[in-house]
Amino acid sequence: MKLSKKSLDVGFFCTELEADRDFWGNKLQLEFQGTLELGEGIVAHPTIQYRYKVQDSIIKVNDYQSDLPNGRSDPSGYSSLLIAGNVRAPSSFEVISGETITLVPKGHLGLTGLGINVTSENADRLVDFYTEVMQFQALGYRKVAAGETLIFIEDGKSGTETSTFVGTGFRYLTLHVTNADSALEEIAGRGGKIAMPPIDYGSIARLGFVTDPDGNWIEVAHINK
Repeated sequence: MKLSKKSLDVGFFCTELEADRDFWGNKLQLEFQGTLELGEGIVAHPTIQYRYKVQDSIIKVNDYQSDLPNGRSDPSGYSSLLIAGNVRAPSSFEVISGETITLVPKGHLGLTGLGINVTSENADRLVDFYTEVMQFQALGYRKVAAGETLIFIEDGKSGTETSTFVGTGFRYLTLHVTNADSALEEIAGRGGKIAMPPIDYGSIARLGFVTDPDGNWIEVAHINK
C-alpha cells in the first residue's frame, strides 16, 4: 500500500492526563505538537488529543472525557513501543497504564523512528494480514515495515475485539494515504474488515478504520488539502 506519509502514528488513551503528559513531554522529552479535538462522529464523548512527535510519527495522547469503555481486562495487542533516539543503550520505562516504552539507539533492530510491538496468540496470522491485506513490507521473521515504521509481531496475549477503538493504553495505529475511501475499499477487497466506514473530520481529514484478525484497530486517513 502506498503511504502519503512515510511513518505511522499511534493512538494512546490516558487515564491520568497530567501524569501522562509529564511522562511523554518531560521524561521522554518528546516534542509537543499541539492539540486537536475529536468530535462525537469519531468518539462517543469529547476527547482532546495531545500530540507528541517521534521523527515523522505522532503519538496521540487522547484525554477521553468519560470513563474509558475498554480497560486492562479488554486489552489491545499493541503492547509496547520502541523509540529510536540519541541514546547509547536501550532504556525502558512504563506508563501508568502498564505499557512499556523503550528508548533505543538509532539503528537498533533497524529502527530510525518508531517501532510497535504487537502480541498475538496466532502471530503468523497477523503477519499474513499485515503483509497481504495491508501490503506492508516483510523484513524477516515476524517483522514488517509500514514505510519507516517497524512492526514486530510476537507471541503473547491477543488483542480484544471491541466495538470502539477507545480504551486504556495503546489502541490504534494511523496510516496516511492519498485517498482513504479507495484505500479502505482495497483493504476490504483483500479480506480486511471495515470497522468504521470513512467519515469527514470537519474540513481537516477523511478517515475510517479497519481491524486486524485479533481486533486491533487501524485508522486509514487522508488530509484534506
